[in-house]
Amino acid sequence: LPVQAVLIVQCLLGTLCVLLVYRLTSNLLQSTTAGLVAAALLAAHPGAITLSNVLLPDVLWLSLVLGGLWLVVSSKQGQATASLALGGFGLGLAVLVQPFAWMLLAPLLGLWVVMHHRKWRSAAPAAVMVIMFALPPGLWMTRNVMVGFGARLSSEPTIDRYFHTLADMRMLENGEDLHTAWPATADTLLNELETQRGQEQDVLAAMDQITWQTIRSNPLLYARALKRDTVHLFTDHSLGVLYQQLGISYASTSRLRT
Repeated sequence: LPVQAVLIVQCLLGTLCVLLVYRLTSNLLQSTTAGLVAAALLAAHPGAITLSNVLLPDVLWLSLVLGGLWLVVSSKQGQATASLALGGFGLGLAVLVQPFAWMLLAPLLGLWVVMHHRKWRSAAPAAVMVIMFALPPGLWMTRNVMVGFGARLSSEPTIDRYFHTLADMRMLENGEDLHTAWPATADTLLNELETQRGQEQDVLAAMDQITWQTIRSNPLLYARALKRDTVHLFTDHSLGVLYQQLGISYASTSRLRT
C-alpha cells in the first residue's frame, strides 16, 4: 500500500480512538462530561497526533484495545456473551500487534465483569471473553511452533529485554549516563552474545538465557531499571513532542528518545 494511504487510515483510526475514549469513559463513570473531557485530552495530546502521522503500529494497537475495552465495559446483561466475545477477540488481536503484558488483562476483565453484574452467572460470558482473547495469540503461537520459531508471539520482547532492559541494568550498575553509554553497552552485549551462544543454540534462546541469569542474580537492580523506564515511557515520549511544538528546549532524561 502507498504510504499516504496507510497514513490516512491511521488518521481515521486516531479519530475512532477519540470516539471510543468518549464512549468508554462515559460508560465507566456514567458521565457525559467525563467522556467529553477524556476525549478532548486524547484529541489534543501531542503524542497521539504525532503517532497518526508516522508508520508505527501504535494507533492500530490503541484502536483494538479501546474497541475491545468498550465492548467489554458496555456489555449489557442481555447481550453480554456476544459483546464480551467480540471485546475479547479485539484485545487478543491487540496482543498480536504489541505482545506485552496483555496476557493478564483477560482474567482481570473477566473478574471485573462478574463483580460488575453482581451475579455469578455472568462468569460464563466472561469465560467466553477470555477464550476469545486467547484465540488470536494462541493460533499465532501454534503457527510459530510449527515453523520452528518456538512458543513465542514475537521476537520483540526478547530483543527488548536484552538490548534495553539488560543494557539499562549494566549502565545503572556502572553509574553511566543512559544516553551516551547505551551504544557502547549494546555493542558489548552483542559481543557477549556471540561469545556465550553455543554453536547450535538459537539466538533468541541465548538472549533469554543471558538476560534471565542476570536478572536472577540481581533482582533489585532489575526493579530499578524497570521503574526508571516505566516512568520515562509515559513522559519522554510525549514531553519531547509537546516542548518541540512550543519551541522549548527539552532533553530526555533516559535512554528512551522522542
